[in-house]
Amino acid sequence: MVTLQRDKSMMAGTGVNDSGVDLTSNNESEGDVVVHEKLKELKKMRSPARRMLMKLAEDIRGLLLDPLPNLDSMKMKLNELISVFDDLTKRDAEILREISQADLPETEEDAEYAGQIKYQMITQQLTDLVNKMEKRGKPEIPFGGENAARKFKLPKIELTKFSGELRDWLRFWS
Repeated sequence: MVTLQRDKSMMAGTGVNDSGVDLTSNNESEGDVVVHEKLKELKKMRSPARRMLMKLAEDIRGLLLDPLPNLDSMKMKLNELISVFDDLTKRDAEILREISQADLPETEEDAEYAGQIKYQMITQQLTDLVNKMEKRGKPEIPFGGENAARKFKLPKIELTKFSGELRDWLRFWS
């Protein structure tokens, strides 16, 4: 019994079981399964952030298409979008770290980089559009709110009156 204990202690960490069978190949495949499960979980945690980013992007695009866009609403949505993008960037970094540590194929890493670039471009384009609108300023057309109280002074037009005399008719009519 003592020798069995000593044999077990000598075999610990070598990948050999009690019966002397090498288990290292099975442990590696189990490790791959663990890595794939961890990646799957990280990607699952990232999905809501991607969906939220796309929803906010569509909301901002809708506001941009409005003939009289509300700049304050756009800026609020843009701030939300940037916050979600920052969270998404952190989650993407975790996934890329796991991929590089696991020695997965480069195609997996390339796909992740392509996804990151896609969401980065969406965020940057919308940020640029909102900033351009902000630089242009508010529209000059009164549309309610603070602009509704404006009063305009128009010039007075003097109309000549017809006296009723037939000889004054042509002068009045022209």
